[in-house]
Amino acid sequence: MQIKIIVDNDNIIKLLFNPGEDLNTLNDLLFNNYTHKAILVYGGELRREYFRSDKVKKIMTQLEKAGKAIYLNDEIIDKQTQEYIDKEIGISNDQHILALSKISAVRLLCTNDSDLEKDFKNPKILNKPRGKIYKNNSHNHLLNL
Repeated sequence: MQIKIIVDNDNIIKLLFNPGEDLNTLNDLLFNNYTHKAILVYGGELRREYFRSDKVKKIMTQLEKAGKAIYLNDEIIDKQTQEYIDKEIGISNDQHILALSKISAVRLLCTNDSDLEKDFKNPKILNKPRGKIYKNNSHNHLLNL
């Protein structure tokens, strides 16, 4: 079984390199070969944010080759992002995350950004299904474990 998740830039370094008790289950599903695995979905501005770090870029490339990350075309995500910006969708400054979720149909997000959480769970922005937030191991039920 696989679960697709978007990880906001505020959590990617922690998830990949120092998950601690908060993100160790998600990290384990990414890096170990279980039947149940997590797959990171990224593209557009989120990819550019990730790739500002050479360490993150290297790991994401490895995860993609291993089938544990899916890259979506920047142009498609950027077009949807611009539409959200033009329409002033959301209270956060993360329309690129909302666009990525809409295009990919991934409704699980790992973030600590409270404004983004509100946008992601807002049924007027993301609906059918609504967005869910994964913050730490207390949310492991969202990983269908």
